[in-house]
Amino acid sequence: MKAIIPDSVRSEIRRQESVPPILLTPKDREDFLRSVPEDLRSDAETHWNDMVKENERKVGDFLDKIEQTGQMRRVQYLTVKQVADRWQVSERQVWRLIGEGRLKSVKIGECRRIDEAAVRAFEQSNRATAA
Repeated sequence: MKAIIPDSVRSEIRRQESVPPILLTPKDREDFLRSVPEDLRSDAETHWNDMVKENERKVGDFLDKIEQTGQMRRVQYLTVKQVADRWQVSERQVWRLIGEGRLKSVKIGECRRIDEAAVRAFEQSNRATAA
């Protein structure tokens, strides 16, 4: 026999489905299950778990899409020595590029760091100039 879900429960399910998993708390789960008649709780719990998995997948896809479009990235900083080794030049040459403002860097305490994205951008612009 197929379970008949009351309209009030259906609307609660739709409301919960629209909430990303990062906003779903154990209290939300308890409230949701409390709103379901006792005889439908096991079906509702299964539905809740499926809904959370689907939302986690959607959020994962969303974050992947943001990362691929460059809207969100993890900043990776390199030292002057690392950049010099990467380019097979002296550290002095890297310092010169920083001093001329051609290579962007940040000062963190007493240390100078270069964002890897700035290194890639510099490499890209120099490839275009050399071609």
